[in-house]
Amino acid sequence: MSLSMSAFCGQPDQSAAECFGGLSISLRGLVKILPDGRHVLDSIDLELKAGDTAALCGPSGSGKTSLAHVIAGIDHDYQGIVSLSGFSFQESENFPQPGRVAMIFQDGGLFDNLTALQNVAMAALFRYSTAEAFRKSSDLLSELGIGHIASVRARGLSAGEKQRVAVARALISEPILIIADEPTACLDSATAGLVGDLLVESAVSMTSTLLVITHDPILASKCNRRFIMRDGKITESMAGHEVGKPEIDGFL
Repeated sequence: MSLSMSAFCGQPDQSAAECFGGLSISLRGLVKILPDGRHVLDSIDLELKAGDTAALCGPSGSGKTSLAHVIAGIDHDYQGIVSLSGFSFQESENFPQPGRVAMIFQDGGLFDNLTALQNVAMAALFRYSTAEAFRKSSDLLSELGIGHIASVRARGLSAGEKQRVAVARALISEPILIIADEPTACLDSATAGLVGDLLVESAVSMTSTLLVITHDPILASKCNRRFIMRDGKITESMAGHEVGKPEIDGFL
């Protein structure tokens, strides 16, 4: 799949980093406290550069999804500073236009009454004509190995099919930030490899920033930055390609 940011930038030869400055993530003193007093996010500091592909690993219940929801702007009940490319959520008028931040939910987050194709095409309609949005969406579903379920309503899809539709919906808008929460959890190893490759390769080709939450050490190893989260804290980072699959396994 070859994705281009030219429609967003307005110049065919400009990348997202060149026209927007990329999308960096900065977290400072991030805290989220549950009603029972537990710190689901405990004084987190994190910096991701524009164009980073980052994996966030760790046991279930460690706060990974909560962190993703804060970064995506879904959850505003926290203390601390969250900024994207230098702009905090309090400066929302400076944020990218709709569709530039894409979230892939664990359960897909699809519209049950729409077909797989319609779910994907909806995310492309603000960029393309209706015909072009549906054509590109159909091509992307085929690339993910699910072209045959394009006309099936989301409520009739398996968990794995929903995940792949959600990945297609995120990528079709060519976002500058992709946040993927367990995008391969319901997939067999071969399909998970296909989806993981497409996510990382698309992010790199679009100069997008990718944050993927995963228990899959193979997917984590595809990213250029890796983090471990435990008990609401990012307790260890593993840089670049220096850490392999066995080392990642030890943290999961």
